[in-house]
Amino acid sequence: SSFQTAEVTLRYTDGAPFRALYTGPIGDSLKVQWDGLDASGVPPPVNRVVLRVASRAPTGELGGIVQVPLDLRLVRPDTLPWPPPLTAAQLLPERAKSGAATRSLLGGLFLSGAVAVLPAVVGGTDTPSGPRMAVAGTIGLAGLLGYMLHRPGRPLAANMRANQTLRDTWQRRVAATTAENARRRRDIRLAIRAGEPTAIQPRGP
Repeated sequence: SSFQTAEVTLRYTDGAPFRALYTGPIGDSLKVQWDGLDASGVPPPVNRVVLRVASRAPTGELGGIVQVPLDLRLVRPDTLPWPPPLTAAQLLPERAKSGAATRSLLGGLFLSGAVAVLPAVVGGTDTPSGPRMAVAGTIGLAGLLGYMLHRPGRPLAANMRANQTLRDTWQRRVAATTAENARRRRDIRLAIRAGEPTAIQPRGP
Protein backbone atom coordinates (compact mmCIF):
# COMPACT_ATOMS: atom_id res chain seq x y z
CA SER A 1 0.00 0.00 0.00
CA SER A 2 1.09 3.58 -0.48
CA PHE A 3 2.76 5.46 2.36
CA GLN A 4 0.25 7.10 4.66
CA THR A 5 0.16 8.74 8.04
CA ALA A 6 -2.44 8.18 10.71
CA GLU A 7 -3.83 10.10 13.61
CA VAL A 8 -5.28 7.90 16.34
CA THR A 9 -7.18 9.74 19.04
CA LEU A 10 -9.84 9.16 21.64
CA ARG A 11 -12.66 11.66 21.68
CA TYR A 12 -15.69 12.41 23.76
CA THR A 13 -19.00 11.53 22.19
CA ASP A 14 -19.49 15.20 21.26
CA GLY A 15 -16.26 15.11 19.24
CA ALA A 16 -14.07 17.01 21.70
CA PRO A 17 -10.53 15.61 22.08
CA PHE A 18 -10.06 13.18 24.95
CA ARG A 19 -6.55 11.83 24.42
CA ALA A 20 -4.12 11.52 21.53
CA LEU A 21 -2.69 8.02 21.11
CA TYR A 22 -0.56 8.06 17.97
CA THR A 23 0.50 10.26 15.09
CA GLY A 24 2.86 8.95 12.45
CA PRO A 25 3.34 6.64 9.51
CA ILE A 26 1.15 3.60 9.04
CA GLY A 27 1.63 0.46 6.98
CA ASP A 28 -0.74 -2.41 6.47
CA SER A 29 -1.49 -2.53 10.20
CA LEU A 30 -0.90 -0.48 13.30
CA LYS A 31 -0.80 -1.54 16.95
CA VAL A 32 -1.81 1.19 19.38
CA GLN A 33 -1.91 0.84 23.16
CA TRP A 34 -3.89 2.83 25.70
CA ASP A 35 -3.28 2.67 29.45
CA GLY A 36 -6.89 3.47 30.27
CA LEU A 37 -6.18 6.98 31.56
CA ASP A 38 -7.09 10.39 30.28
CA ALA A 39 -4.62 13.13 29.37
CA SER A 40 -4.17 14.10 33.04
CA GLY A 41 -3.32 10.52 34.07
CA VAL A 42 -6.54 9.57 35.86
CA PRO A 43 -9.29 7.10 34.92
CA PRO A 44 -11.81 8.50 32.45
CA PRO A 45 -14.70 10.42 34.00
CA VAL A 46 -17.13 9.15 31.35
CA ASN A 47 -18.47 5.73 30.39
CA ARG A 48 -18.15 6.15 26.64
CA VAL A 49 -15.53 7.52 24.26
CA VAL A 50 -14.93 7.25 20.53
CA LEU A 51 -11.78 5.80 18.99
CA ARG A 52 -11.03 7.87 15.90
CA VAL A 53 -8.48 6.89 13.24
CA ALA A 54 -7.85 9.42 10.52
CA SER A 55 -5.54 8.53 7.63
CA ARG A 56 -3.79 11.03 5.41
CA ALA A 57 -2.12 10.70 2.05
CA PRO A 58 1.53 11.69 1.58
CA THR A 59 0.27 15.01 0.28
CA GLY A 60 -1.50 15.65 3.59
CA GLU A 61 -4.99 15.15 2.21
CA LEU A 62 -7.44 13.38 4.46
CA GLY A 63 -7.91 9.85 3.17
CA GLY A 64 -10.66 8.67 5.47
CA ILE A 65 -11.87 8.39 9.05
CA VAL A 66 -12.93 5.31 10.98
CA GLN A 67 -14.69 5.72 14.32
CA VAL A 68 -15.39 3.00 16.89
CA PRO A 69 -17.52 3.70 19.98
CA LEU A 70 -16.02 2.31 23.16
CA ASP A 71 -18.11 1.59 26.26
CA LEU A 72 -16.01 1.94 29.40
CA ARG A 73 -16.53 0.41 32.81
CA LEU A 74 -14.22 0.71 35.79
CA VAL A 75 -13.77 -2.60 37.60
CA ARG A 76 -12.72 -2.37 41.22
CA PRO A 77 -11.93 -5.57 43.16
CA ASP A 78 -13.92 -6.15 46.30
CA THR A 79 -12.08 -5.36 49.51
CA LEU A 80 -11.65 -7.88 52.30
CA PRO A 81 -13.77 -7.56 55.46
CA TRP A 82 -12.03 -6.53 58.65
CA PRO A 83 -11.16 -9.35 61.07
CA PRO A 84 -13.79 -9.51 63.81
CA PRO A 85 -12.54 -8.03 67.09
CA LEU A 86 -11.70 -10.32 69.94
CA THR A 87 -14.58 -11.00 72.29
CA ALA A 88 -14.50 -11.38 76.04
CA ALA A 89 -15.31 -15.07 75.63
CA GLN A 90 -12.06 -15.59 73.68
CA LEU A 91 -9.87 -14.00 76.38
CA LEU A 92 -8.82 -15.61 79.62
CA PRO A 93 -9.21 -13.72 82.91
CA GLU A 94 -6.05 -11.76 83.65
CA ARG A 95 -6.80 -11.14 87.32
CA ALA A 96 -7.66 -13.70 89.99
CA LYS A 97 -11.24 -13.65 91.16
CA SER A 98 -12.24 -13.52 94.81
CA GLY A 99 -14.01 -16.89 94.89
CA ALA A 100 -10.98 -19.18 95.26
CA ALA A 101 -9.25 -16.91 97.77
CA THR A 102 -12.37 -16.55 99.91
CA ARG A 103 -13.01 -20.31 99.90
CA SER A 104 -9.41 -20.99 100.91
CA LEU A 105 -9.53 -18.48 103.77
CA LEU A 106 -12.96 -19.52 105.07
CA GLY A 107 -12.06 -23.19 104.80
CA GLY A 108 -8.93 -22.69 106.90
CA LEU A 109 -10.77 -20.67 109.49
CA PHE A 110 -13.56 -23.24 109.71
CA LEU A 111 -11.16 -26.14 110.17
CA SER A 112 -9.05 -24.31 112.76
CA GLY A 113 -12.17 -23.35 114.66
CA ALA A 114 -13.46 -26.90 114.56
CA VAL A 115 -10.21 -28.26 115.96
CA ALA A 116 -10.14 -25.62 118.68
CA VAL A 117 -13.61 -26.52 119.99
CA LEU A 118 -13.25 -30.31 119.83
CA PRO A 119 -14.71 -31.78 123.00
CA ALA A 120 -12.33 -33.06 125.61
CA VAL A 121 -13.27 -36.68 124.91
CA VAL A 122 -10.97 -36.61 121.87
CA GLY A 123 -7.82 -36.29 123.96
CA GLY A 124 -9.19 -36.86 127.45
CA THR A 125 -10.03 -34.26 130.02
CA ASP A 126 -6.49 -34.09 131.21
CA THR A 127 -4.95 -33.71 127.78
CA PRO A 128 -3.36 -30.26 127.36
CA SER A 129 -4.87 -28.06 124.67
CA GLY A 130 -1.45 -27.20 123.27
CA PRO A 131 -1.32 -29.84 120.47
CA ARG A 132 -4.90 -29.10 119.52
CA MET A 133 -4.21 -25.37 119.28
CA ALA A 134 -1.02 -26.03 117.35
CA VAL A 135 -2.96 -28.04 114.80
CA ALA A 136 -5.60 -25.32 114.65
CA GLY A 137 -2.94 -22.71 114.13
CA THR A 138 -1.32 -24.74 111.36
CA ILE A 139 -4.61 -25.17 109.53
CA GLY A 140 -5.37 -21.48 109.96
CA LEU A 141 -1.99 -20.48 108.53
CA ALA A 142 -2.51 -22.84 105.61
CA GLY A 143 -5.82 -21.14 104.86
CA LEU A 144 -4.18 -17.74 105.07
CA LEU A 145 -1.39 -18.87 102.76
CA GLY A 146 -3.98 -20.14 100.29
CA TYR A 147 -5.74 -16.80 100.47
CA MET A 148 -2.48 -14.97 99.71
CA LEU A 149 -1.73 -17.25 96.77
CA HIS A 150 -5.25 -16.75 95.37
CA ARG A 151 -5.84 -13.21 96.54
CA PRO A 152 -8.35 -11.21 94.44
CA GLY A 153 -6.80 -9.09 91.72
CA ARG A 154 -3.56 -11.06 91.56
CA PRO A 155 -2.16 -10.98 87.97
CA LEU A 156 -2.39 -14.31 86.18
CA ALA A 157 0.80 -14.28 84.11
CA ALA A 158 0.03 -17.37 82.01
CA ASN A 159 -3.38 -16.02 81.03
CA MET A 160 -1.92 -12.61 80.24
CA ARG A 161 0.64 -14.20 77.91
CA ALA A 162 -2.03 -16.26 76.18
CA ASN A 163 -4.22 -13.19 75.70
CA GLN A 164 -1.30 -11.17 74.33
CA THR A 165 -0.64 -13.90 71.78
CA LEU A 166 -4.27 -13.67 70.65
CA ARG A 167 -4.07 -9.87 70.43
CA ASP A 168 -0.81 -9.99 68.46
CA THR A 169 -2.31 -12.48 66.01
CA TRP A 170 -5.37 -10.27 65.57
CA GLN A 171 -3.21 -7.19 64.97
CA ARG A 172 -1.23 -9.04 62.30
CA ARG A 173 -4.48 -10.02 60.58
CA VAL A 174 -5.65 -6.38 60.66
CA ALA A 175 -2.32 -5.20 59.20
CA ALA A 176 -2.44 -7.83 56.44
CA THR A 177 -6.05 -6.93 55.59
CA THR A 178 -5.20 -3.22 55.49
CA ALA A 179 -2.30 -3.81 53.11
CA GLU A 180 -4.33 -6.10 50.85
CA ASN A 181 -7.26 -3.67 50.67
CA ALA A 182 -4.89 -0.81 49.80
CA ARG A 183 -3.46 -2.93 46.98
CA ARG A 184 -6.94 -3.79 45.71
CA ARG A 185 -8.02 -0.15 45.70
CA ARG A 186 -5.04 0.66 43.50
CA ASP A 187 -5.77 -2.26 41.19
CA ILE A 188 -8.47 -0.53 39.12
CA ARG A 189 -9.10 -2.10 35.75
CA LEU A 190 -10.94 -0.74 32.76
CA ALA A 191 -13.33 -3.01 30.91
CA ILE A 192 -13.84 -1.92 27.28
CA ARG A 193 -16.52 -3.07 24.89
CA ALA A 194 -16.20 -1.91 21.29
CA GLY A 195 -19.23 -1.10 19.21
CA GLU A 196 -19.71 -1.19 15.46
CA PRO A 197 -17.17 0.87 13.50
CA THR A 198 -18.32 3.53 11.09
CA ALA A 199 -16.35 4.93 8.15
CA ILE A 200 -16.47 8.56 7.13
CA GLN A 201 -15.24 9.40 3.66
CA PRO A 202 -13.92 12.88 2.97
CA ARG A 203 -16.00 15.08 0.77
CA GLY A 204 -14.82 15.54 -2.75
CA PRO A 205 -13.65 18.90 -4.06
